[in-house]
Amino acid sequence: MLVTPLLQKGMGVTLPAARNVQAVSENEEEIVVVALTAGGQVFIGKDAVAKDRVGARLKQRLRSNAAVQMQIRADRSARFKDVRDLVRAGREAGFSGVALIADEIKDHEGAAAGASGAPGED
Repeated sequence: MLVTPLLQKGMGVTLPAARNVQAVSENEEEIVVVALTAGGQVFIGKDAVAKDRVGARLKQRLRSNAAVQMQIRADRSARFKDVRDLVRAGREAGFSGVALIADEIKDHEGAAAGASGAPGED
């Protein structure tokens, strides 16, 4: 699932852009935010976490609140393997799903392009 944040937060992360995104909770009681920087550094909340400790920290958070949702805020330049590893760590920790956070692409230009006509139309 791709979703858009209501408020921008993170650790120097430039989010990817996507269309048709859903709003998600920003309530820190309901979510655990895992940020991945372009350089591969991982944060859970505001705390830097070694990659080999991510699973244990996620399990700990899930034990304290079984209804918490995992959200990944990965930099658009982050390696896909690192994002996949975070998703895997979340599933192994017991999360049923993971929300991948993205900035929403507003389709302002789509209407303007349609009004000007497609190439080849006369």
